[in-house]
Amino acid sequence: METPDAGVMIVAHRACWQKAPENSLKAIDDCIALGIDIIEIDVRKSQDGVLVLMHDSTVERTTNGIGKVSELTLAQLKKLQLKTGNGQQGMLTHQRIPTFKEVLLSTKGKILINLDAKEDVFAAAIKEASSLGMEKQLIIKIEVPAENAKLSAFNFLPRTHFMPKITQGKGALGILASQYISYNPVAFEVKAKTEAYLIEGADDIAEIGARLWVNTLSATPEKAAGHIDVLAIKDPDAHWGRLVELGVGMFQTDEPEALLNYLVAKGLR
Repeated sequence: METPDAGVMIVAHRACWQKAPENSLKAIDDCIALGIDIIEIDVRKSQDGVLVLMHDSTVERTTNGIGKVSELTLAQLKKLQLKTGNGQQGMLTHQRIPTFKEVLLSTKGKILINLDAKEDVFAAAIKEASSLGMEKQLIIKIEVPAENAKLSAFNFLPRTHFMPKITQGKGALGILASQYISYNPVAFEVKAKTEAYLIEGADDIAEIGARLWVNTLSATPEKAAGHIDVLAIKDPDAHWGRLVELGVGMFQTDEPEALLNYLVAKGLR
């Protein structure tokens, strides 16, 4: 993370769910086996206060159960079976909802973790990671502009990797990025509607010594100047390649294996 010129990094959105349930231990293991740099996972609290992986507030889409995660105990959640892929009408598997601690134990020293906290669980997640000496495997994201007082409240930032999130329309990219230098950001997640927004701030972010992170998820073209995975699969040079030309050094994608193969073929890994 600290060497922006070390090659383009890949972030697997909800882990490698193409051949396994999203946010599952199998999907995470698949990412590790592929050599993916980072997994993005979604963390919530069960009724009895245990951190578990689940994107939605309810379990219907991705399991054979019903109800809110916050209203089910860990024991109840562990009885549920995860569906293949991203759920919906997927087949049931033998995979169960993992706890955050199980994820930490299975990933220690193997892969970075981008923590997408669906509730106010940062403190609890950092505490669990700290107990295993794993704070530096975590990437913590905070939407900016943010008040310095709010950022200062996150006293765990020096012990983790910090990444501000900047959305086009909230100010000039370079100016916003410069306001967070004192927090030693390793990257900036930029939600860019246009290429021009990336171009205007890419050099400033590089001078800070941070990476430029873009989400190429097909459902949100407004976050990657239109260069989304579904288009990149058909013409990778025009989309993934174009973003690299614009200075992007980290991709959050739903196609981690295809992106990896492309980057390797281009000598970018």
